[in-house]
Amino acid sequence: MDVDAAYSKLKNPEVADDVNQELIRAFNVFGTVGNIERIEVDNDYVKDERFASFNHETHTILLRSDRGRAGTAVAVKTSNRQFSTESGLHPYRHEIGHALWDYLKRSDGDFLDKMLKVYTDNFIKTKRGVTLLSEYAKENASEMFAEAIAEILNGTPGELSKRILADIQGRTYDE
Repeated sequence: MDVDAAYSKLKNPEVADDVNQELIRAFNVFGTVGNIERIEVDNDYVKDERFASFNHETHTILLRSDRGRAGTAVAVKTSNRQFSTESGLHPYRHEIGHALWDYLKRSDGDFLDKMLKVYTDNFIKTKRGVTLLSEYAKENASEMFAEAIAEILNGTPGELSKRILADIQGRTYDE
């Protein structure tokens, strides 16, 4: 795992520790962190209420300099199932999910078809995905996948996240 990280602009150095911890966790669970090449602080790119973002063109996780775990936990906890977990680490895990999405989209020829089927079955045909995963997951298949990855990295995968994990790894969560 070779990721270039530029954390010097962070106001809270614990954010760097949190992001690094989640990269290691993702590598241990998935054997990769996807196509993440760089992590940096960019308050202009990460706007509104977001804490982090993944730039698909530069393969970079972008962080806000003024956001950290404590503020994230409050934002996530008050969201009423807006996101798949209430962890303050959720935004970092979610963005790692987007990097994994890009990586798997390029390296697994069946990946996109599998994820579009899961999305259609759970968010278009039945609408049960919101209950099984999160409100934000209904945005599109990529957001569904990122929300599932965040839930898996949290150690609390539900039924839908377990199905996604089985689809991408060919094994169940408990194996």
